[in-house]
Amino acid sequence: LNKENIDYSALEWFRVPMATGEPHVAGPYVDYLCSDEYTITVASPVFLDGEFVGVAGLDLLIDQVERDLLPRLRGFGDDLS
Repeated sequence: LNKENIDYSALEWFRVPMATGEPHVAGPYVDYLCSDEYTITVASPVFLDGEFVGVAGLDLLIDQVERDLLPRLRGFGDDLS
């Protein structure tokens, strides 16, 4: 996969905020472009003087999200490991 020729505007995390003007969460998916790990991307459109100029995104690795959230969720039920 040639990372230099990727059209990011075709990817969900970019395409949806660009089309809707709203933040979006893409995934979970395997990030074959970077980490090769299960990932979610939180993305938000960026506007300058009311004009769309791009998307700001943040990748979160699912295993780290799970490690951070499970201790906080344990009080909600016995089914969480």
